[in-house]
Amino acid sequence: MIIRKVKILVYSLVVCALLISSLGFVFTYRSFRPKAQEPAFFCGTVSPSRPDTANTLFQQQAEQTLGYAFDPSQGEQLFKANCNSCHILGRDMVGPDLIGVNQRVTFNWALAFVQNPKALKEVGDPYTMELLSVWEEKSGLQPPQPVTKEELENILGYIELWTPPFY
Repeated sequence: MIIRKVKILVYSLVVCALLISSLGFVFTYRSFRPKAQEPAFFCGTVSPSRPDTANTLFQQQAEQTLGYAFDPSQGEQLFKANCNSCHILGRDMVGPDLIGVNQRVTFNWALAFVQNPKALKEVGDPYTMELLSVWEEKSGLQPPQPVTKEELENILGYIELWTPPFY
């Protein structure tokens, strides 16, 4: 009877030792294995754990599309300082919604309109006249804005990258 109890105890100790050593192997193996990095995008959205990577990818794609480099954080500051009193991204306000402006007009047209919309009206630019037929009666002619070419690149780049906030 005592021999049987000793055998059971020995077998139990051996089984416990095997379990402990196999668990140690598993945890050791996991610590040496390279960690898989979560993709920047999943299910069509930005990965919450890697937003900066996704933002960089979005910016690179936008810079390729627009044809110039820009600083979106500076663009945001400039937009808020120069444009936000009349334009809200995502909807019309005093002025039209600017989402998609990079696809509707060329950069040179945008620069000319922002710096001197009256000059484009005087020469009868067709797109300017179309805009003014809708907006001039509601809001008047946009005043000239003192922005440089580089500042407008940053503003248009910010608009290109802008996404609606999640509520």
